[in-house]
Amino acid sequence: MTLHAAVPYLRVRNMTESLRFYRECLGFEVAGAAEADDGPYFARLERDGVALMLSDRPSRFLDFRDHGEGHFHEHGEDEGAHFHGIDSVHDGALNFVIYVYVDDLDAAYEELTSKGVEAVEPPLERFYGQREFLIRDPDGYYFAFAPRSA
Repeated sequence: MTLHAAVPYLRVRNMTESLRFYRECLGFEVAGAAEADDGPYFARLERDGVALMLSDRPSRFLDFRDHGEGHFHEHGEDEGAHFHGIDSVHDGALNFVIYVYVDDLDAAYEELTSKGVEAVEPPLERFYGQREFLIRDPDGYYFAFAPRSA
């Protein structure tokens, strides 16, 4: 088996707000999208060879009926039931962090903060020997920016 990439698939609450954040603040471009009458519900975003996917629709493959967690109900013409318990991911409850490696950490920090992105922490040297800074997206997903290793 050869791995070529890992692409985070993030559940978001508001596609319009999330797309604005990722495009205007983080500089991603929409590489593909799916829309319904009420607007986009899925998007694949890319920047500099980094990709991620966003959707405001509940998961079609996570079935939590046996665990009694979250809000769960059937959708008429859909393919079955959907779990709506994504709050465990939002606001960092699962400590889900996406690391983004950059050439110049200070330049990345300046670029993002100049676009209105509020850093959770400025660039700091961590106890594990890595200098990094942390941001959160509108849904509470954390992104840690760190210098690319040689």
